[in-house]
Amino acid sequence: MEIIHKATTESTNDDIADLARQGYPNLTTVVAKYQTKGRGRRGNTWEAPPGNNLLFSILIRSESDPQLWKRIPQIAGVKLISAIENQFYADSGIKMKWPNDLYYYDKKWSGILVESNLGNDPFAILGIGVNCFGTSSDYPTEIQNRVTTLEEIFKTGEFDPGIFLKAFLQSLDSDLEEMIVNFDPVLNVARERDYLFGKSISVLEDSKKVSGTAAGIGNDGELIIVDRDGIQRPIIGGTILEMS
Repeated sequence: MEIIHKATTESTNDDIADLARQGYPNLTTVVAKYQTKGRGRRGNTWEAPPGNNLLFSILIRSESDPQLWKRIPQIAGVKLISAIENQFYADSGIKMKWPNDLYYYDKKWSGILVESNLGNDPFAILGIGVNCFGTSSDYPTEIQNRVTTLEEIFKTGEFDPGIFLKAFLQSLDSDLEEMIVNFDPVLNVARERDYLFGKSISVLEDSKKVSGTAAGIGNDGELIIVDRDGIQRPIIGGTILEMS
């Protein structure tokens, strides 16, 4: 697997898309110290102080049914948690916030974005940002109460992003295909680590606002909301607008 390092780029996801169209193989990875146009889901901006974070995107050429690729963000989340806790220690405060964020209690430390190209040569791009070093005070004032870093969580700056990335890629290489098809082990972790469970939330899905109580993760990774009429509503993809 090839890892391409860049000091600065607009977007590692865009870089991988270009490489995919050139025929680069599965698990080709672009890593950048800083992104000028990094993004999250639905075009949101990814805020990251230069040099403090691990920012990378991976080309996924999966042989599985592309309809199952919506499972990739949760697979990546489970693997990130496992890799981090193997290096440090297990902490019950680390949670998965559907559909693509990792939290430590009420603060985000990692974001995941999967973009798919389903043309004649289908591929997916797995983009990940991990807040590694520094503290929440290094971030813009308006988000400081909502972000944290691995250094802040585990009280140590002894973290080698390069070693972590290689271990993460090897883990994907060994069983991503199996986990896409056999999703139950991922679901078990996602449900155990469900940050939203029991919270009152509002979700925007296909321009429609759905409000209710988060009632867990469905069998295909969808968010289950019980609305005000007591009806279960599966949310396949959406944006969390409010939660309490």
